[in-house]
Formats: sequence, structure tokens, C-alpha cells
Amino acid sequence: MTEMTEMTKIYKISKWHIFRLKSLVERFGDGPGMKTLNMTLSMVAANVEWVSRSQTSIFNWIEQKYHF
Repeated sequence: MTEMTEMTKIYKISKWHIFRLKSLVERFGDGPGMKTLNMTLSMVAANVEWVSRSQTSIFNWIEQKYHF
């Protein structure tokens, strides 16, 4: 399975999303804008991973704090 196919299954993204992101990246070109975009996307990916690992703890904290 290719990396792109794995991404579409894991993150539930379509080819349209990939095309839009690719065209955005191509418009940035190579330079400071691209470095900023890469840092931002890396941070988003890290946050998504953290939330997915910590989902149960987060929900438990919310339930306790707000008495659901």
C-alpha cells in the first residue's frame, strides 16, 4: 500500500483534498513560506496524533470538570 493510500484511509481525505494541498504547496515555492507551511503542518499532525492518543483522558477530564 502506498503512503498516499494509507493517508487517505487514516485521515479520511479524498484525492480532491490532496490535489488542493499540492497546488497550495506548489504556489508557495521553495523559501520561507514553504518552511513555515511545513512547520505548521508538522505541528498540526503532532496535535492530531496527541489528541487521538489522549482521547479517553481528555473526555474523562471534561466529564469530571463539567459534571456530564
